[in-house]
Amino acid sequence: MLSAILAAAIMDGPTPREELQAIFARLSKAESCEATITHWDSSLFFMGTFQQKLSWRKGGAFILRTTLTESGTAPPTWDSNGDKVKLIYRTGRTIEHKYRQPRGVSPAWEACAGILFSFLSGSDYAKSLLAEPKPIKLSKRLKELVGDEEVEGAMLEFNRGSRGRIGEEEVKEITLGFRAGENLTHSGSIFLTPDGRGFVAEEIIYPDHTGLRLYSDVEIIEGK
Repeated sequence: MLSAILAAAIMDGPTPREELQAIFARLSKAESCEATITHWDSSLFFMGTFQQKLSWRKGGAFILRTTLTESGTAPPTWDSNGDKVKLIYRTGRTIEHKYRQPRGVSPAWEACAGILFSFLSGSDYAKSLLAEPKPIKLSKRLKELVGDEEVEGAMLEFNRGSRGRIGEEEVKEITLGFRAGENLTHSGSIFLTPDGRGFVAEEIIYPDHTGLRLYSDVEIIEGK
């Protein structure tokens, strides 16, 4: 009887997509965010184990800098005023890019900082992730990264995962996959705080390895 009640309660609760939409609504009103981001081969742009500090302000101003590198190549520092993003390399070399990228393009700083940054900035990626699912059409480059052409025409699907911990952290797992008919290709997981209000980690499944991005010391000041 108790198991039936619990099952009904779960079914009556928000779906994984609705939980993510609620986080998006919350973060879209944020005034600022401070966070530490630890990477284990999580970004194809910068492979390795390293840690970054994110300081983000509403309007597109942010600094994303590497504070610790254990292996691999450390990313540059990204310093944005909301109009231009300056890439500052350890050699002192700097390059500027526009903050606003062409539609559908996820810049390197967003790909590195992950879903927390995507939701804070209301990026195209975040919006596409939460939109009503439709058949996926991959660019040639994405096909190379995904490594599985069966994803072409598939539908993005969220499900509840079974893992309740990442290291010492309690989490709620949401799995991501691409469904084509009866086939479901698992592509990664998003780990939420136990109350479902924020992000703890992302796990990304690449063709040749699995990467992990962990968020800690997250401080968000919410707007009205």
